Amino acid sequence: MPEPPTNHQRDANGKFVPGASGNPKGRKPGSGSSPGVRLRRLIAQHGDELVRALIKQAKQGDTVAAVALLDRCVARLRPMSEPVSIDVTGDRQAVADRLLQAVSAGELSTETASELLALVGSARPPDTSITPIDFDKLDELYNKAMQASDAEAARIEAERLAGLRG
Repeated sequence: MPEPPTNHQRDANGKFVPGASGNPKGRKPGSGSSPGVRLRRLIAQHGDELVRALIKQAKQGDTVAAVALLDRCVARLRPMSEPVSIDVTGDRQAVADRLLQAVSAGELSTETASELLALVGSARPPDTSITPIDFDKLDELYNKAMQASDAEAARIEAERLAGLRG
């Protein structure tokens, strides 16, 4: 039985090859009339005017216009921490303890501590000895870290309410 004629390019598994459409006579990408497509066309057409208008409004004290400009044009500021000296020698648990102490003292962010611990763990073979866990010390360090985190969240919220953050 002869194979039916095909107008579409497919691979050996019957899937369309990259760049070949399953509907070659269909609507071309970007030619639609959806609200998003129409809006993108208008922005492309009038983008310079819109930006100038937002800048003018922001200069006149319109904070919504200022936030719109900053959100779209300036990358959000990420928290930066001062350099801190932490001894990363010894077994993984000892390093983790020192990192947790630095976090609870507010000297190091939890993200930085996590990254450092991952680097330390990948730099040497894992310690296979079993060390007893001092749960009281762990609870104390955890509570200090949570208090520092809550204080930081309250400070950020206060800045946001004061209009210093977006």
